Amino acid sequence: MQRVLHLLFEKRHARRVSRDLLGWYTKVHSERPDLARATLYAEILMRRNGLDELAAQAVLRRAEQTFEWHSDREVRFRDVALIVTFDEYQDAEATTKGFQSNVGRVLARYIPESL
Repeated sequence: MQRVLHLLFEKRHARRVSRDLLGWYTKVHSERPDLARATLYAEILMRRNGLDELAAQAVLRRAEQTFEWHSDREVRFRDVALIVTFDEYQDAEATTKGFQSNVGRVLARYIPESL
């Protein structure tokens, strides 16, 4: 029973972060439609998470490094969202070593692949 509750908590966390990040994406993109993808993603992280530019770039690099081994494509917003979701979950649940559920599937329900 505890494992089921833990999985539900992970998915709920991923859903909340996904919706929040998508809201930020919509807001920042509508204000600055001229920004390139990586610049837009960094701007979202700086505004939402209060990061400076170097810290935001570090998150983008982690997303690139995490997904570059299986793809030649550029980093997508969904990739960045997964890193943010993981980091925030680790901060909230210091005793865990990662996700037990497939939170990527949760993110995919809310964040379009095209972003």
